[in-house]
Amino acid sequence: MGLKKTLAAGVAASGAALFVITTAPSAGAAQASPGAAQELTCLTSSENLTGTVGCRNNTNRAIAFRAVVTCGWAKDEYGEWKTVNPGATDTSKATCAPWSTGVGSVNWEEG
Repeated sequence: MGLKKTLAAGVAASGAALFVITTAPSAGAAQASPGAAQELTCLTSSENLTGTVGCRNNTNRAIAFRAVVTCGWAKDEYGEWKTVNPGATDTSKATCAPWSTGVGSVNWEEG
């Protein structure tokens, strides 16, 4: 086998192995239950030091949620709890401390 064919085969084999390694879920990866993912439909956004979550309730019962904002170099912040009636939408915000490096991520917590 020529050098080009050998090199191509080696690259293809290592690429396939790399693909398998990078796409396999980690042992500690959390799996959401199928029903939980459809109770609230939420959109997140951030601007400077503030993270915002807007959620719509897709159920036939009231659900409470709040924004959870991860702040760089400061403590994480939590928005006000909002209770959303069936079919309704509401927004929760939280702002990072002025000395933080800003919003790292925005998520929500149901309660």
